[in-house]
Amino acid sequence: MKLKRTKSRTYKGKDYYRWTVQVHPSDIQKLGWIVGSELIAVVRGETLQIRLRTKS
Repeated sequence: MKLKRTKSRTYKGKDYYRWTVQVHPSDIQKLGWIVGSELIAVVRGETLQIRLRTKS
């Protein structure tokens, strides 16, 4: 797994970045996630939990 930062734009001389977490394809397959799945991220202390958003 890897954390990446990509410059998304520059506005009025200030750079703005987009962060991406790169997950191994086998882990995605084990989770049953597909392209376009909506995910929820929850931060607790120093932990980031990412899970599939369930339909309400």
